[in-house]
Formats: sequence, structure tokens, C-alpha cells
Amino acid sequence: MNLDRMTIAVRRRSVAELYDLALLVLRRHFLPLTVLAVGGALPWLLLDRWLLADVAQPVMAWYWLLLLLAVQAPLATAPLTAYLGEAMFSETPSLRRALRTALGAWQLLLQIGVLYGVLAWLPLLLFLAPPHAVAVAVLENQTGRAAWTRANTLRTAWANGWPSHLLLAAAVLVATVLMLVGTLDALQHLLTTARALPDWLELLPALDPATSVLPIVGGFAALAYLAIVHFLTYLDLRTDREGWDIDLALRRAAQTLEVAP
Repeated sequence: MNLDRMTIAVRRRSVAELYDLALLVLRRHFLPLTVLAVGGALPWLLLDRWLLADVAQPVMAWYWLLLLLAVQAPLATAPLTAYLGEAMFSETPSLRRALRTALGAWQLLLQIGVLYGVLAWLPLLLFLAPPHAVAVAVLENQTGRAAWTRANTLRTAWANGWPSHLLLAAAVLVATVLMLVGTLDALQHLLTTARALPDWLELLPALDPATSVLPIVGGFAALAYLAIVHFLTYLDLRTDREGWDIDLALRRAAQTLEVAP
């Protein structure tokens, strides 16, 4: 790992700065990240649409959707994490290498998904989940207990930021679904009735995962963005624990001394 070749500045960041930086990373690598996000989510999206079609109550449909997203998130977002691992240290990241790296860790990713799914039965238990398990599995080539130990160590190091991040992640999920449903419904009204602001009661069927695919699409879109945030947080924690910023500062100081007369 060559810190001198990183494509983002190595420094410690707050939770808000990490979410803001994730938007910048998404803009810089929009096309490959979109391709990987769609490719990783599409099979699960179709499966979820089929599984949720018979759920009668909207509340239960949302509960099952959140549980399914928790199980599927590691496998769906692993290609994004693998690509970002290359993009941060290389100016020529490869989609093929990212897919190969993600597929190589599929067994551990499946274990992570099962663990997330078990905890999601009672959503508050997700506070116990190691949020960087996917990054450890994909980027550090660790398996089994070593990967879990490493991921839990990172979670412990982020004890102050993890609760606020989980609340922000829930807000991102809700906001993404509402924006997607509201925007598409407003566009439909604008094209058909020349009225851009619909009655909000008309949006309720579109917010039910059992009758509409939009909440599922919004859920996977939010997961893709949160995967970028998780990756940047992983870099931030390694910077903090391993002193990457200090290492770079010492290298720059040494180079300055070498060129000084």
C-alpha cells in the first residue's frame, strides 16, 4: 500500500465530512460505481420484489425489506468496496479486478450477511454489528475469526462515531426512498395534469414495498452510497490507528530536508 499515491487527502475527518466526501467520490467515479451498484443490486432487487409481493401490511413489508437489505448488503456492495480500494490507490482502477476481488470473498461476505440478518430481527441490535466487516473481508484478505476480530477492533475504535453514523444511515435510507418516490410522482403529475405537487396521500401506495418496487430501489441506492461512506470511514480509522497522516508528514519532512541546500 503506497500512501503517496492515494487519490484523496490522508487526514482524520468527522462523520459529516465523511458523508460529504462520499458525494465527491461518487461524482468522480459515477459511471463505474453506478454499474457496480446496479449489477450488485439487481438480482436481489428482483428477489425482494417477489418475496414481498404477498405481504399484506405495509409495516410488515417494511420490516421484511429492512431485514432482507441487511442480509444482502454485504454481497450487493462488495464490488463497490473492491473498486474503491483500487480507485483510492490507483489512477486506473479496473471493474474486472474489483469483481474478481469481491467474488473471492463471497463465503465470508455471506457469513457477514447472515450475521447482519440475525441482528436485524431486532433492529436496535445492529448497534452491535461491525460496520467495516465488508471492507476487511474484501480489502485485507482475512478470513473467518481473524476478519471478525479485525472488524470488531475497528468498531471499538469508532465507538463515539458509530451510533451517530447508524442514525444518519437510517435517515439516508428514509430520505432516499422519499425523494425517489416524491420526484417520480411529481414528474408524473407534471406530465399528465400540469400539476407538480401531488396530494401526499397519493404517495402511500408507492411507499409500500409490497405494491411498489420504488422503496426497494431506494433502499439499494442508499446502500450503495453508504458503502462509499463505510469505505471512507475504514480509511479514516486506519489513518487514526496506524498513523498514516503522521507517516506522510514525516516523509514530506524528510524530502524537504533532502532537497534543502
